[in-house]
Amino acid sequence: MNLKIAIQKSGRLHEESVKLLNDCGIGVKNGNSQLKSVADNFPLEAYFLRDDDIPQYVEDGVAHVGIVGANVVHEKNKEIDIVESLGFSKCRLSIAVKKTDAYKKGETIGGLTPLQRYFLGYAYAWMGHERKERLANQVMVDVHSPARERVNGPVTNIPEFYEAFGIQPDNKMYRPDSVRVSIW
Repeated sequence: MNLKIAIQKSGRLHEESVKLLNDCGIGVKNGNSQLKSVADNFPLEAYFLRDDDIPQYVEDGVAHVGIVGANVVHEKNKEIDIVESLGFSKCRLSIAVKKTDAYKKGETIGGLTPLQRYFLGYAYAWMGHERKERLANQVMVDVHSPARERVNGPVTNIPEFYEAFGIQPDNKMYRPDSVRVSIW
């Protein structure tokens, strides 16, 4: 039986994925834009797919593993887990708004102030759905905090967060001044 791995058919993740396999001594080629390539020196089949299709292939069992951006995994919300972050791709989330006069003047847009838009943009960058089993595994094997704690932890130390949303002591996000972290 061959290990079946799904990787992107083009782009930066494609190049890094093929390089990773080659660095491991596994020869994989994607000549003539083939959907599938069988490694010549290891029991492995590589599927070259659109990034949006990779989570579905893994969930359906067509591929055993896939290499794709975490943003795609979260967006597709499939019953799969991220088991390892390879660290060779970085994603930046950008929120685009039309540069209206209200935007340029720092006024409220869509009911949100500039400060509220800032904090919501930060939260959206970490937004995702993770199963309880995945979170339980992450806190045991990963030095990084779960995404929820990367948002809720730091912002509760920032005075501007309280100002932006009118956070009061009876709110779940409230942290008394005496326990807030201040670096500077």
